[in-house]
Amino acid sequence: MNFAHITLSECFPHATVYGVTASPTLEEFSTTVIKGGEGIEEFSHPPQAFPSFPVASNIKGERTPERILGALGIPAEWFQNE
Repeated sequence: MNFAHITLSECFPHATVYGVTASPTLEEFSTTVIKGGEGIEEFSHPPQAFPSFPVASNIKGERTPERILGALGIPAEWFQNE
C-alpha cells in the first residue's frame, strides 16, 4: 500500500487525496496532499530539513498529528503496533 494514495489520486484526478505516514507514537508524522497523482503540499512533524513538496502549515485547519488524523477520519490506532 506504499503508493495507494498516488494511484487513488490518479483514478480520481479532481479529488484531494491525503497520504499519511506516521510512527506508532505519532512523534514522526507527515501528510502529503495529492491531486491528479501529483504532490501539492506536505505537512510534517517535526518539520523536514529538505521537504519534497511545498510546506503546509495545516491540514484541514489542524496543526497537530492527532487533530489532523481526526479531521481526516483516521483512527490513531491504525499506526500503533500490536
